[in-house]
Amino acid sequence: MIDDFSAARDANALYIGNLNTVEFDLALPETGTEGSKIEWHSWNTRFLSDEGKVTRPKYGMGDRKVRLTAVVDDGQHQTERVFIVNILEAANDIKIRQAFPVQLSGQKGKPIRLPAACVIETMEGETVAHAVTWPNSTPAFEECRTYQEQGTVSGTSFPVEACIEIQEQDPTAYQDAGLLREAVPLNDIRLLEGSPFYQAQQRMLHFLLKVNDDQMLYNFRQTSGLDTKGAPAMIGWDAPECKLRGHTTGHYLSALALCYAATGEEVIREKAVYMARSLSACQEAFSRLEGYRPGYLGAYPEDQFDQLEHYVRYPEIWAPYYTLHKILAGLLDVYEWVGEEKAGETAKKLGLWAAERLSRLSPEQLVKMWSLYIAGEYGGMNEVMARLYRIFGDDRFLEAARLFDNDKLFYPMEHHIDTLSGMHGNQHIPQTIGALAMFEATGEKRYYEIASFFRRAVETAHTYAIGGTGEGEMFRTPFSIAGTLSDHTAESCASYNMLKLTAGLYAHDPKDLLMDAYERTLFNHILAAAEKSELGRTTYFMPLKGPARKTFDDENSCCHGTGMESPFRFAQASAYRSGEDLYLTQWIPMELIEEGVTLEVRVEETGLRVTARFRKDRDGSVTLRKPAWADINEEDLTLKGPIRAGQEWSVLLPCQTRFEPTPDDPSLGAFLWGPFVLACPTEEKGIPVSVACPEKREGELVFSDGEHTYVPFYQIDHETYHVYVKKPETQAKN
Repeated sequence: MIDDFSAARDANALYIGNLNTVEFDLALPETGTEGSKIEWHSWNTRFLSDEGKVTRPKYGMGDRKVRLTAVVDDGQHQTERVFIVNILEAANDIKIRQAFPVQLSGQKGKPIRLPAACVIETMEGETVAHAVTWPNSTPAFEECRTYQEQGTVSGTSFPVEACIEIQEQDPTAYQDAGLLREAVPLNDIRLLEGSPFYQAQQRMLHFLLKVNDDQMLYNFRQTSGLDTKGAPAMIGWDAPECKLRGHTTGHYLSALALCYAATGEEVIREKAVYMARSLSACQEAFSRLEGYRPGYLGAYPEDQFDQLEHYVRYPEIWAPYYTLHKILAGLLDVYEWVGEEKAGETAKKLGLWAAERLSRLSPEQLVKMWSLYIAGEYGGMNEVMARLYRIFGDDRFLEAARLFDNDKLFYPMEHHIDTLSGMHGNQHIPQTIGALAMFEATGEKRYYEIASFFRRAVETAHTYAIGGTGEGEMFRTPFSIAGTLSDHTAESCASYNMLKLTAGLYAHDPKDLLMDAYERTLFNHILAAAEKSELGRTTYFMPLKGPARKTFDDENSCCHGTGMESPFRFAQASAYRSGEDLYLTQWIPMELIEEGVTLEVRVEETGLRVTARFRKDRDGSVTLRKPAWADINEEDLTLKGPIRAGQEWSVLLPCQTRFEPTPDDPSLGAFLWGPFVLACPTEEKGIPVSVACPEKREGELVFSDGEHTYVPFYQIDHETYHVYVKKPETQAKN
């Protein structure tokens, strides 16, 4: 029976236009024809506000379907009506000043793959990467000379030229991919009690101990037809109706494996083994289901991958290869850190499933798939496939890893051009970690150049004082820091991955400046991102426009996933070996078990006192990193061997308070003392003006400028704070 009251009749009579091809704002009535009150609620206010304002997705993102609910109330009855609004992507209105020639080299007689992207300069002066269309994307040439090929910037008629130098021999450049320094492994390091790093690690350990493993397995068991053992369903991004489900379970596997390596906690090892063996059982169950290829494992049916190959867009599907990467990485972490063979077997089968599937696709199809906004995001699939190759030695994994080469990112980075503006931060950082892994697997120099320049570009032009990057998940115009302060700065996932990239590069090129950047992000973003509770909650964004307050997430977002792992990675780049020599790179109180070294760090009035105590004789030297903030002679940072058991070595790293201005507004910046970014815990509106350079109180990590108090940012939990302030000189000018 149809409801017959005025609210129902008003809801039924609602007409707000053709919703299949929406380009303009919607006129949303506030009252019905019979006088009912109508409230509107959009399920995605980024593209459609509650008031009907339309923001079309940018060109290349695809159309977006948004659910819009009308709540109709006549005073006695209330009813709802749901509309699905299809908002069209914006037209390609890019205004091009010039397209830079594409520079390539190749071997005589062999097909050359022209890049799917080129570098352009817009009329607004931005340098960006853009898709390019070639009449023939894989030409071959029979003479050794320079050729020109003509293409166009995709979606326009603007010409692009490729200059191709043909040589007799393969021009691919190689270099030694061996490590100059090898990180001391996590299972050889234990954090010492008392430090904020140890405390944060212990809080996350206690959280992991309370996690319901069967709940983490719920979606996998349900999809593969196995008993869910009465476990509750997952929530948030892993809820049964969410198309990204499964990614948190992958992060959880990694967190368990890393936790066991970092702490040796036996219950954690048992949980990791249980998870790996249960997922193996799910993989076997999938193999018995009709319509599934051998080796598949997922928290949703395989058809998301089928749909991606037919270019179905988000939100109909949501980044299936991104989720696959998390599952594979988690399994391999359990295999390598816990030693569980089932995890390795499952990962190998799943990796071969992916390699076989991708090998059937043409380069053109892959380019189109990976270019799909969100749907085509693939995390670090190139890294994990190269890792499978390193572990199992099967060339199919290496061949599959190459299929994730992203020309839109890789081509500009290889040629040392910053085209990051407008690109998604954490979508692309893992791809450069994969580029480094490909360099280590192949020795191809271009992959190293891609990873190295990308890191340098991000640090130089896209990084906030705390070491985080990105605003609203996106890279913004280079050197725009003051101009992009908001509540949505510095996604935690981005910093998590930048640390992995930086540590990997340091092993090949052990420069102190790399560990300076690592330290800044670790001490001031990753450590600061975790709530001081045992709820396992971490920040998604780190708000930097004061007065700001952290929001801690437990909805199984991507940053909640990496947040589970991060406390067990604290020591990952803290010490390196080269032969018999030891290099201590981060000031974290810890014990190096095999090395027989205990590193203590104490805050003193004028700096950090770093003390190394030795339990074993050693012939090699021990060197402390020279941080950029410490005025100290490098010779004072090396203790030459032989070193005897019982020996103690102490060094004071001088610290001073310093003001670090933003590049786009020198009057605005942040105060630092040694490795710590200082925050002003206050609810003061506007931007605080420091009346003087804050001075440290005796015996405490508390600072004062005479009017405001400052503390290291990692100490802030739920308090309101300012990180960026006006420097003292500004007040006098005002």
